[in-house]
Amino acid sequence: MALVNTKPCEILTQCANAGRRPPYCLLGDEYVAIKEVAIQRGFIECDESYQPGQKSKGYRLTDKYRSMEWHHVAVTDHRLVGAVNKWRNERLSKIRWDVHQYLFDWLQHVEIDFASAIESLPRDKTFSQHQVAIKQISQKEFRLSYDDYGRVHTNLTNLLSPLRRFLSYKGRPLVNVDICNSQPLFLGTLFIPRESNKEVNPLITMKRDKNNKYNSLSTPLPLCSGKEQDLNSAEVNEDVAKYLDLVQSGEFYEHVISSSGLDINRDDVKDKVFGVMYGRNRHPDEIYGVFEQEFPTITEFMRQVKKSGHAKLAHMMQREESEFIMKGVCQRLMKEHPELFISTIHDSILTTKGNEDIVVGIMVEEFERLGIQPRLKIEYLECNSRSPT
Repeated sequence: MALVNTKPCEILTQCANAGRRPPYCLLGDEYVAIKEVAIQRGFIECDESYQPGQKSKGYRLTDKYRSMEWHHVAVTDHRLVGAVNKWRNERLSKIRWDVHQYLFDWLQHVEIDFASAIESLPRDKTFSQHQVAIKQISQKEFRLSYDDYGRVHTNLTNLLSPLRRFLSYKGRPLVNVDICNSQPLFLGTLFIPRESNKEVNPLITMKRDKNNKYNSLSTPLPLCSGKEQDLNSAEVNEDVAKYLDLVQSGEFYEHVISSSGLDINRDDVKDKVFGVMYGRNRHPDEIYGVFEQEFPTITEFMRQVKKSGHAKLAHMMQREESEFIMKGVCQRLMKEHPELFISTIHDSILTTKGNEDIVVGIMVEEFERLGIQPRLKIEYLECNSRSPT
């Protein structure tokens, strides 16, 4: 017997891979027929967006079924049980880095206050999907995977942010150590003249290695002054220096709001900044105008990188983030403090209350290796105390 939570639309999206059946598809050889019937009956819908080599068609439950209550279903068909277990084992077998296994081992000990978490949920159409996420943690149905760019995905990365306060480790409350302005910051680290940046630093033509599927830029961009091959003596352009100062201060979004003249809040401007960084090259709006006027070097770099695919820049930044978090901070915590519980939520690290200084100390040291000192935010994830310091 197996309990299955996997959403049908997620399985179908995985299966929609240029018309062929992936080896991990749980629906068997008839998945195409099942998919078409599900669409015809109004169970699922498709975004009809397909880009060869970049994006499969996306599927999701229709609004009627997304708003229904979800339930665990006990599977008794031995063939389906075998397929589910095989799929789960194959996912776990792909964990290759020791730090990933280390994180997965710690993940098994995470607990959640089930009753309080359920009680806190708004009774809207998202209730059921968040309820399932809570149940999975409560029943120890943990998962860990990582993408081509090093980002780790677990039950915790997909958990609704307000629900994190109900998490604990062996009854001990957790603390989240977060990097302020993290996404703009990791874009900025691509401009720091350093030997390890040879493959992404615009001083030198970006090269493709065995772990990077993207082609290099044809020519280096004039983003820094100094001799092209002399990274140690290179000086960052004035607008890049200003950008780095702002993202380190943790006040980048506030500066963009002020410069844009828009009457918007921080969350809204954050979404717009992400649109500039991760979206397609487009006609300027107010936020793009701020980038173009105040950070022309960075704007040109983003434009050039995204010419052959707007996802390239996002993937570069995700790789930069994962290199820092996984190979830098988590690797050191694993070796120097193996007794310390940690888990990650992309660019932030969870640990138990009382051990946050250890995590902060190592994060600070790793940033110092890059020559920067960004602000870190500590969030105490307790039911009655959630104020960051």
